[in-house]
Amino acid sequence: MGAPGYITRQKLGWHFQLAVPKDLWHVVGRKVIRKTLKTRDRRLAAIKARDELALWDRRFNELRANSLSQEQRQRITDRLRVWLGGDHQHFVDNLPLLISALQKSEPTEMESWLEERRARVRELDPALDCEAAVAPYKKEGEAALRQLDDIAAAAGIRPAVRAEGVTLDGLFETWKRERAPAPQSVVECEYTVRRFRELHGRRLVAEITRQQVREFREAMLMLPTRLSNEEARLTLPEILRRYDGRDIPRASPVSARKRLGFIKALLRLAVDAGHLQEDPAAGIRIGEAAPQQRLPFNAADLEAIFHRAPFVAGGDRGSLFWLPILGLYTGARLGELLQLAPGNVHRIDGITFIDITTEGGRRLKTESSRRRVPIHPELTALGFVEWARKKDGALFADMLPEKEEAQLSRLASRDLNRMIRAAGVKEARKAFHSFRHLFKDMCREAGVEEAIGDALTGHAGGGVGRRYGAGFSLAVLADAVGKLRWPVELGHLLPTV
Repeated sequence: MGAPGYITRQKLGWHFQLAVPKDLWHVVGRKVIRKTLKTRDRRLAAIKARDELALWDRRFNELRANSLSQEQRQRITDRLRVWLGGDHQHFVDNLPLLISALQKSEPTEMESWLEERRARVRELDPALDCEAAVAPYKKEGEAALRQLDDIAAAAGIRPAVRAEGVTLDGLFETWKRERAPAPQSVVECEYTVRRFRELHGRRLVAEITRQQVREFREAMLMLPTRLSNEEARLTLPEILRRYDGRDIPRASPVSARKRLGFIKALLRLAVDAGHLQEDPAAGIRIGEAAPQQRLPFNAADLEAIFHRAPFVAGGDRGSLFWLPILGLYTGARLGELLQLAPGNVHRIDGITFIDITTEGGRRLKTESSRRRVPIHPELTALGFVEWARKKDGALFADMLPEKEEAQLSRLASRDLNRMIRAAGVKEARKAFHSFRHLFKDMCREAGVEEAIGDALTGHAGGGVGRRYGAGFSLAVLADAVGKLRWPVELGHLLPTV
């Protein structure tokens, strides 16, 4: 199994692997850097990989800097002179060297400077609040570091990950490049790192203590669930002070656990990469809350949903019409359906099916989510296949977010669940995903073998034996789908001749 942090286990030893940033593919001439580390020792491989990564980070920075126009270079240089407060003309020809050196040294120097002032406060009066006393200086220093980050971004330079001086921000860049997470996960992890920085300052990873991780855990549990846009822009300590002692809804354990989980993942990455000897977050957790399991729709729910707009005479047969029907007849996840295009509807050997795949950059929850789902005869009769083949591009383009980094199903989930609530289904544990639970129940009711039901819904299933072979044939899957019967009649939706 490959270890996190750019190393993978091969037959003859460990190998270094690094994704080339997309904007440099044409310059480097390849998308992935691969190199043997000539060792079978995992810890030594991690150290070698860290050095190799630092080397490539410098090269990437230099390549980006070399692509800058003279005008861009001069603007960045002028900003650096202002930031440094002096004339540094001799650095103009090596912007990556100067900016990378500053990114490495300035956070440490600022923290040392703040610690000196804390010591002076303690000398004056041990009872004084040292953090409150240095807060204005800390705020000023963090603003200066943000300005440096902006200058680095203008030069196309990312924070380098090194053995000494590595920060959570640097680990975040490592995690982002190595794991290729979903866009929403990137946004959430970046938010988490920012909140940790606001609480404890821009500390080096080696300086993070178990107590600081515990304090972050408690802060995440105390975070209010509702913040105005203005309040959300406040720092974490400012938010906590504003709501201290007030009886308001606080973050759920599930939400707080997710934030803590991101910090723990980054610190584990630091251990694997050789930046830390011990994980300061090991064993720190938030107690499990009773899971709020989604409930399947019942017959009354389905009757209410499918006998109101748009499922009435003259209703618009667009995304809000077809997504619930597909959820009912396929049990597919909303995110899977939203990524469908006409090319995902196929017909082989007389069987029409939906191909749920990762081709074309599509994202699926798990590897087992890739599957072929035969279309139920009733779904064909309702006109879905004909409707899909007439579409140009994504079937549900109008339900997709405008920004690529946004959560794929955010808009669709909001509109569909509003429709479900408007139909009178008020139970909080019933939402679009309830169609998926209902589909599983219908498979059981029809006597469909559990392994076949898992194949239709994209669940990994139980036994080890299921991981081998090519899976069930289309004929077997189509036979299972043909047995399914739902507790609702949709005859009123059949197209009129």
